[in-house]
Amino acid sequence: SIDAYGRLNVLSSTQIVFHCRRILANALHIPKSMIRVAKPRIGGGFGAKQTSVCEVYPAFVTWKTKKPSKIIYTRFESQTASTPRHEMEVHVRLGADKDGTINGIDMYTLSNTGAYGEHGPTTVGLSGHKSIPLYGKAKAFRFVSDVVYTNVQAAGAYRGYGATQGIFALESTVNELAEKLHIDPVELRLKN
Repeated sequence: SIDAYGRLNVLSSTQIVFHCRRILANALHIPKSMIRVAKPRIGGGFGAKQTSVCEVYPAFVTWKTKKPSKIIYTRFESQTASTPRHEMEVHVRLGADKDGTINGIDMYTLSNTGAYGEHGPTTVGLSGHKSIPLYGKAKAFRFVSDVVYTNVQAAGAYRGYGATQGIFALESTVNELAEKLHIDPVELRLKN
């Protein structure tokens, strides 16, 4: 709606009202000071509500018509129109002593951010920055990443924000190391 001062008032189930305001200001080509975003106390987002997509359409209608508007998604639409988790291919190499002391971690992550990757660089970074410190006793580590844009649904911040993919890859590799060294996987983790 438009308030008495001519500002656009947006009610959104967003996680970050200031991101939403900035994105709307850019989309509508109006100053941020002309937009107020309020968030009701409903539901968690786990990262999925960081992306402002649905707010743009009713904001545009209201800004142009000066009349209130809203958009409501069905359950099906909210599942098909929202952003999925970033698809990632993660390569991990570990260097360890025969006793299971992990001395080196080398990780490379290739992330598919989709058509419009607004969370691409930060999400891929967390795949390494959240997983490698779990084995902080290692003497050396390297983390390299790339993000690619592809012709699929744009990915977004979603439950773990890249850490999930990196931790799964690293922990799977630690399990393989434990099997190769004939060490119990829990003991290997406790050692490191």
